[in-house]
Amino acid sequence: MGLRYLDLITVQVDAQLKAQVKAGEITKKLEATVESTLNKAVTHLRATGSVAANLPYGLDGILNPATAKYLYQADKFDPETLAAEVAARTPVILSCSNADSQVSCSQVSRVVQGFAEAGASTTLVRQIGVDHVLKVDPTGSATNYTKSLPFSPALKKAIRAFVGRSL
Repeated sequence: MGLRYLDLITVQVDAQLKAQVKAGEITKKLEATVESTLNKAVTHLRATGSVAANLPYGLDGILNPATAKYLYQADKFDPETLAAEVAARTPVILSCSNADSQVSCSQVSRVVQGFAEAGASTTLVRQIGVDHVLKVDPTGSATNYTKSLPFSPALKKAIRAFVGRSL
C-alpha cells in the first residue's frame, strides 16, 4: 500500500466513479455528490474516529460504524513515513504491476522514496500483467483473485535472488 488507508479508498472510489460516468451509468453531478459525501465522511472519520451509519450511494459498504475503528487506526500511518524510519541498509523487496487494480506503481514509488530516505537496500520489481494478489492476470480483475492462476514468475525469480543476497 502506498497511501494512507483512507486516501487509498478515496482514490479507488474516485476511479470507480469516473468509470461509471464514462460508461454512462451515472451523471457527473452524481459523481460530484458522491465524492463530496465521501470526502466529508473521511474528514469526519479522521477527526473523530467515527462514521455515520447508512452513508448513501453504497459508501456504507466501505465506511460504516463496524469498520470505523479499524480504518481510523490504519489511516494514522503513512507508508512512506513508516518506510523512512527503517534502519539503514535494511534489505527490502517491493513489487508493483500495471495490472494491480488496488495499488498503483506510482503509489508504491512513494514507499520506495521513503525507504531511500532511510538508506534501505531496496529492490523494486515492476511487473506487467500481474494482479494485486501476485497472480498472472493482465485484467487485474478482483473477480479472478480466487482463481487458480500462476504466481508471478518474474516475482518468484526476484524473491529467490533477493533472499540469496539478503539472508
